[in-house]
Amino acid sequence: MKALRDIRVEAGPGWRWAVAGWFALACGACAAAAGETVEQALHAAQQAARTHRHAEAIAADERAQQLAPHRRKAWRVELADHWLWHGHPARAERLYREVLADGFSGAADGLDGATDGPALPAGASRVQRRVHMGLGRALAWQGRHRAALAAFEQVLQFDPTDREARIEHARVNAWRGRHRVAAAALQGVLVEHPGDREATHRLAEVWAWMDRSDRAGALLASHVGRDPQDTVATEALVRHRRAQRPQVTADFRRFTQSDGLDIADLQGRLEAADPSGIGRWGVRLGRARFLSPTPGEGGLAVQRLALDGRAPLGEAVSVAGTVGRERIEGQGVGGVAARSLHRWTHDLQLRVQPSDPWRLTRGSTRWTFDSLESLRTGLTARETRGVLELLPDDVHRASLQWAAAAYSDGNARRSMHIQVQRRLHRWPEAMLGLRHASDDGGAHRAAGAP
Repeated sequence: MKALRDIRVEAGPGWRWAVAGWFALACGACAAAAGETVEQALHAAQQAARTHRHAEAIAADERAQQLAPHRRKAWRVELADHWLWHGHPARAERLYREVLADGFSGAADGLDGATDGPALPAGASRVQRRVHMGLGRALAWQGRHRAALAAFEQVLQFDPTDREARIEHARVNAWRGRHRVAAAALQGVLVEHPGDREATHRLAEVWAWMDRSDRAGALLASHVGRDPQDTVATEALVRHRRAQRPQVTADFRRFTQSDGLDIADLQGRLEAADPSGIGRWGVRLGRARFLSPTPGEGGLAVQRLALDGRAPLGEAVSVAGTVGRERIEGQGVGGVAARSLHRWTHDLQLRVQPSDPWRLTRGSTRWTFDSLESLRTGLTARETRGVLELLPDDVHRASLQWAAAAYSDGNARRSMHIQVQRRLHRWPEAMLGLRHASDDGGAHRAAGAP
């Protein structure tokens, strides 16, 4: 009994892996004891995968490996596929790369029907295609788009007409911001294979990202008319039509600025799609109340009415803008009624994108300031600006921004910013950037200041 009291159990940092290993051995032993054969375990894995029960498929594959560990190489691609569709692309990638490093040694024997076929070009095999397609998806789902494109291009080298590889290649290009390249590739697939579901889904998605909801809606409506059993396209069409309906939103905010100014802002907005399906238009109505923290200083209210909209003007040009009018009314110092002021405001933008990597934006803005003194004097500022952006991919970004502002009290300001960025990590997002800024002038002086 004394010896039992002296026994200690210590768990190191790898105890979880040890327990997992013991559990896997126990499962394998139980399977063997139950009389399950390797072929039965593989069949169970394939049946589970066909009904999207990937966790069960992985467990069955691992039981097969316990029963016949010397045949592990033959089942790596199958197991990698299960891990991929189970939502673990990093694990799948490791297995795919093992197969590539071994030169596909023994891999074809373990695949369900994955033998060389006469329909494939010389030098290609079903297992090679399957590995590169799986690796491409695993890399793409981890955000490593450039490497994913290279994997799909390996498949296209064997067969440039491979429909699935072309669609996946276009999809990754769309994720990288190459929307026009992706749209052209997907349109090519649909010309050769009219009604292809996956190509239709992806093309509608790309057109929506390009702010061409008119094209996306027409494509989905035409496709669903020919293929009403396509539930994915049907649901996408329902969402598209719902988004085209008029929308009414209301927003209320109340906050206190660092100078103690209390602001309450209520806004309502009505937005509707253009009847042609190109662009959206809306009207906004709001009222803001500004209350000074100083007793007896009074406050004021601002009523705002604005019209806004946005629309593409072809493949490379789009416009967006807001034009409004503000009525400023309230009390001056000592409770004396102040005269009402009216000010026009706007925010206009023209965007030109000659190609996917390059984007030029020019804009003009006129606004008022959220301070009592500035509102009482009707102070406004007008700024013209430009932004030139280079987006070579979804990892790197460079931009040049310049702006010139003129204030109604006679002040002026100029600024320029140059910035380069690189994404280091996607989830969670981590960016590394370098920025140089120059500023000639300063913010407006308060009314009445020397």
